[in-house]
Amino acid sequence: MQYNTEFYKLLRQAVYDDTALVRVLDKIMKLINSNSKDDDGEINEDLKSELITYSIELIRNKKIYKKFEI
Repeated sequence: MQYNTEFYKLLRQAVYDDTALVRVLDKIMKLINSNSKDDDGEINEDLKSELITYSIELIRNKKIYKKFEI
């Protein structure tokens, strides 16, 4: 069984489609921004870049959408 949410479908498409990948990243940027803040509350651009790179790796190489399949 699969989850048939719009985000799940978009996540599946993002493995091979650059446009879908950009849309997924756009949806998770708020989370990335909140997790890349340093102790002063300012966004650490190096950490933000690493989080974006890791997100792309999870989506493309590790096919994270498979984790949501039952």
